[in-house]
Amino acid sequence: LFFINMFDGSNVFNSFDNGIKKVKDHFVLYRSNSIVVSGKSEDGENIAVSVDIETGKVLWKSQEDFGKIVDIVELSDQELLGVTLFKNIRINSLSGEVVWSVANTKESQQLGAMGGMGSLLQKFAENTVDTEDIKLDFAIHPSLEYFVIGTEQENDNVTSSSSSQNQIVSYNSTYRAYSIESGDLVWKKPVTVKGQLGHSTWIADNLLIMPFGRNNSKVNLIDIKTGQGLWGKKGRGVKIKGGIYDYLEVENGLILISKKPNNKNYITFLDLNTGS
Repeated sequence: LFFINMFDGSNVFNSFDNGIKKVKDHFVLYRSNSIVVSGKSEDGENIAVSVDIETGKVLWKSQEDFGKIVDIVELSDQELLGVTLFKNIRINSLSGEVVWSVANTKESQQLGAMGGMGSLLQKFAENTVDTEDIKLDFAIHPSLEYFVIGTEQENDNVTSSSSSQNQIVSYNSTYRAYSIESGDLVWKKPVTVKGQLGHSTWIADNLLIMPFGRNNSKVNLIDIKTGQGLWGKKGRGVKIKGGIYDYLEVENGLILISKKPNNKNYITFLDLNTGS
């Protein structure tokens, strides 16, 4: 990866000269006016470098192995939130100093407690998914000290369509809430919904999840402090006809736009006060 001065063609930054043998990803961070470049070093270790956009000057290199970086979000013009395969990391964007580094699932915590064997298993998992595009739903509450990460999993059970020979793959989406202050998990257990990652938005202090899928969707308002569903029978959500692929905020609620496999589209008005 190169930075080229577009007026004189000079090479301002070269990832090879800064220890990165193979670039995996880069993240443009406008608030801190920098680009974080991640990849593998000559020794095959994970490495991340932050570069000033204007000058190409290296601001910092990672002092620890962050692992496979999935996404980076700016908390402010001086702090970043990095999401990796096994950890969430809060970083000073100017110095690269790690404020905290916390395992992002209970399974990751168990691997971390296994010492060297856990590290080997993490490396193996990172190499296995190295070429995959990991899909995330990321949401930071605008005023509370919480953020939520949603991940998508393909179910093992595959069904066949009765009208054709096509196999139908089903999905689950799992959401976890974290404290921005400490990085710790907030809910005792994650929230899992049927369907692929769709949309999520904040309704007052709580998280509204709108999954997408082939069949009917269930939308639910999740209590950000407990992870409990607030709508529907036993908090299991409200059924919406079709898979939700878009929504529109209006004065008194949301207009949901969904469709079924027969390509019929549906419009549903969702009352946010009553969850109906």
